Amino acid sequence: IVQAFTGNFDDGIIQSLNNSKTIWQIPYGIFAVAVGSVMLPSLSAHFAARDYKSARALFGKSLRNALFLTIPSAGLLFALSYDVVPGLFKWSGAYNTAKGQVTSMVLMGYCIAIVAQTFVFIYNQAFYAIGNTRVPLVTGALSMVLITLFCSILKALGMLSSSNSAGALWLSLTYSITSVISAAVLYILYRKNRLLAPKNLAPFMVRSAICTAFMLLLVYTMNVLPIHPAGKIASLLWLSARGMIGFAGYFAAAKAMNMRELTLFLDKILGKIRSKRTGRV
Repeated sequence: IVQAFTGNFDDGIIQSLNNSKTIWQIPYGIFAVAVGSVMLPSLSAHFAARDYKSARALFGKSLRNALFLTIPSAGLLFALSYDVVPGLFKWSGAYNTAKGQVTSMVLMGYCIAIVAQTFVFIYNQAFYAIGNTRVPLVTGALSMVLITLFCSILKALGMLSSSNSAGALWLSLTYSITSVISAAVLYILYRKNRLLAPKNLAPFMVRSAICTAFMLLLVYTMNVLPIHPAGKIASLLWLSARGMIGFAGYFAAAKAMNMRELTLFLDKILGKIRSKRTGRV
């Protein structure tokens, strides 16, 4: 639907919208879609067996595990957007810096969607698992109506003109706002079934917000350092360093607050490393 309202944009802005969409869907696909896809069959089995306690625990664990990784990913893309875009797309002198900056700006608008769409996908999978396909259908229709409405308002205000980069930003924000509304609706509807609604989600979100704030403090501090690498390799190394230090800060804060999701994530990583070593032996 968003694409249907880009007809008045020039090719450069359309390319910026497409590139930014590709970038934000990387962490969403790696973490949210992967976790939700693994959760679905087990959650369906628990629900079919009327083991509501296990179903509730599995759903809550899956949702928190996915958010534990998509929240900092969204924060890093927001803080490093003006470095991530050239890092991914600048490989020759033909790179257009102005168009790259538009892509970075639009990407910042999509960052909220990374977290919101994590909620949407995991909750939709949960509704499918319990055999309720009507709610995902209705919320999907609501999302389409809202996006169409918001985009129509932007068009009426003249913000979707050929070279209006602010209009492109508002399109990404429109998608993010609609995603937040859809996530809120799914959350409210799923909570009506108290046997299946996840526990301790609010405290988890507060702790994650604190960890993300600490991570952003580290990243923005490094962003203002007088370091300006010359060359592609040096730029990628500096970008990678800030990303890794940011994630390290997030994990350190999570460790300080005894977040179980960190332990589960590290156990999974260490388990894969051990299995590979065992396979080599």
